[in-house]
Formats: sequence, C-alpha cells, structure tokens
Amino acid sequence: MLAPDGKILDDLEVNMQIVTDSGTDVNFSQEELRAYNVHVVPLVVTLAGKSYREGIDLQPDELYGLLEQSDELPVTSQPAAGEFAALYRELAQTDPDILSIHISSGLSGTSASARAGAQMVPEARVTVVDTHTLSVPAGWQVEAAARAGCDLAMASVLPGSGSHRNYERAGFQLVYMRVNVSRHC
Repeated sequence: MLAPDGKILDDLEVNMQIVTDSGTDVNFSQEELRAYNVHVVPLVVTLAGKSYREGIDLQPDELYGLLEQSDELPVTSQPAAGEFAALYRELAQTDPDILSIHISSGLSGTSASARAGAQMVPEARVTVVDTHTLSVPAGWQVEAAARAGCDLAMASVLPGSGSHRNYERAGFQLVYMRVNVSRHC
C-alpha cells in the first residue's frame, strides 16, 4: 500500500479491491496498481483483422505504430462478463466488497458487462460505478478511490490521524463512493 507521500507501507494492509477497465487510463505504475489493489480488465482492440488485449498484448506505443501502418481504424470491444466474474470470484476470496469503476455506459458496454459478471458471483458484493466519461478523467476517479481507501486505512492505524482529518483530505474525491469505501475501515 502507498502512503500519501508515495512511500510503500508494507505493514499496512488494505483489503479494498478496485476493478477497472483499460479504457480508464489509470496513471499508476504496476507497483502502485498492486499497492492500491487496483485490477485492470483489458478492453479488446481489433486492427487489421487481429485482436489484442489492451495493456497485455498491445501497449499504447505499439498501437500508434500499427496505426501508421494500417489504412483501417481500430475497433474496440468490451470485456466479456465472464472475465469480470472470474476476477470478482478471485478477489472475493480476500474481501467480498469490490468497487468496480468503468468507462461511460454511453460509449461502451463495459459497465453492463461488469454488472452481468457481478450477478454471476453471489459471494461478491460488487458496486459498479459508471464514470460517464473515459480515458484520463475516468482514471482520476479510480485513482481518487484508491487514494481515499489508503487515507481511510491509515486513519485506523496511525497515531493522531483521526478519520475526520483523512475524510477532509479525501475531499470531494469520493462523493458517492465514500459509503462503499468506508466499510473497509
């Protein structure tokens, strides 16, 4: 887990699990994703007849190279509900409360796939959040939830850091997500 100053806190465990999709463009390193318990389900990008899982089979710099070589535009598709269900099932073994934050339902069926996946896993209590946006602004919502979860966990263990101060520091970041995140403290 990461402290607000960016240092890794190995002795502080936060079980809050966050699931998102690669369309949110979360600006976390792989280490930060692990520390904040953020799990990214890839969208599928198809270009020139070949399909790639975004962030796994294809990195952004590779996509730009392929775009230069192709006369076609890429097509994206949402992850299957079964992919979400498999991840929710795995995460529920650690903590059944899962916050799943996704790109706009007006632009993608990803939120619907996440909801369908959640229905397949009764042992998980999944809250699906439709960001109503995509890319970096959607990623900010994921990052805010992750950091607020860290703040709330730290409030429960650090001397002199009452939860009121940490809620204030989280500010508007969680607005409607705060209720779901606070269950973990």
